[in-house]
Amino acid sequence: FGSKNYVCLFCSLTAGMAGRRTVFYAGKKPKAPGCRLEAFHKPFTNWHYKCAVDVIEGTMRIDYD
Repeated sequence: FGSKNYVCLFCSLTAGMAGRRTVFYAGKKPKAPGCRLEAFHKPFTNWHYKCAVDVIEGTMRIDYD
């Protein structure tokens, strides 16, 4: 989980990974080749902290199909 400034770094660091890669975003959809994009519909400053908590607590469901 991180801000939009880290999407490119995330993509490059995980490019060789065999597992599914998910990029959460708020606002404008980022370019993240090879990654699944999941919108977080509560955009505000530091939204990624709330997104991480929602995933951990199960209040944000991730569809892995």
